[in-house]
Amino acid sequence: MESALFGHERGAFTGADGLQRGIFEEAHGGTVLLDEVGELSPGAQVSLLRVLQDGRFRRVGGVDEVAVDVRIIAATNRDLETLCQEGAFRPDLLYRLNAVTIELPPLRQRPEEIAHLARHFLSLAQSSPGRPGVRDIAPPAMALLERYGWPGNVRELRNVIERAVVMARSETVSVEDLSDRVRSMDTEGGGDGVQDFRQRIQRHETELILEALRASAWNQTEAARRLNMPLRTMVRKIQSYGLRDRRRT
Repeated sequence: MESALFGHERGAFTGADGLQRGIFEEAHGGTVLLDEVGELSPGAQVSLLRVLQDGRFRRVGGVDEVAVDVRIIAATNRDLETLCQEGAFRPDLLYRLNAVTIELPPLRQRPEEIAHLARHFLSLAQSSPGRPGVRDIAPPAMALLERYGWPGNVRELRNVIERAVVMARSETVSVEDLSDRVRSMDTEGGGDGVQDFRQRIQRHETELILEALRASAWNQTEAARRLNMPLRTMVRKIQSYGLRDRRRT
């Protein structure tokens, strides 16, 4: 990862046969998007922090410093503050990155956007070479997409649409063309009833977690103790339900 971000010098490691510029060097004067920044290794976090503070870095295996002027956009689906508490992410790097924060709720909380996104991904899939001429999504299939919980968010929706385009037997995506995971909502007992039951459970669980968080001044460790819940489970549910401390927004 450090080699990809900052480049390397010849002989820095096995296979490094020449000088290789990294993403930051190539992006001088532009913008770098760091997706899933919470997954960076400790070493890469240190190097990134130095770039943010000084605008300089060293290539892997290098001695000379390289000056760059880049704008950083960092994206993550993890709670970086919790990672800091667990020692997995540097607090000083978080403070440097956290200049302007945009919080995007999970897709399940934005059902009104699903149809628009699904048709957008359909148009992208149509333009791929060798794809069938699928032009629309049948209303029952669209209704099922809007009811599905989308644990994988927008990326999962795109994958489902791309698969449906390949599997479609006509110019319209039908329910049968959707993945088994999505279609399972309409099996045994009816999709609406199953989904409503799941939503009721999630709402009740969300209320309990929010109550514990507010009573603990949003201290996740204390909230988990109050609910007799493992901290990791608490963190995962907070992320899954898109819960945020609104006092900080």
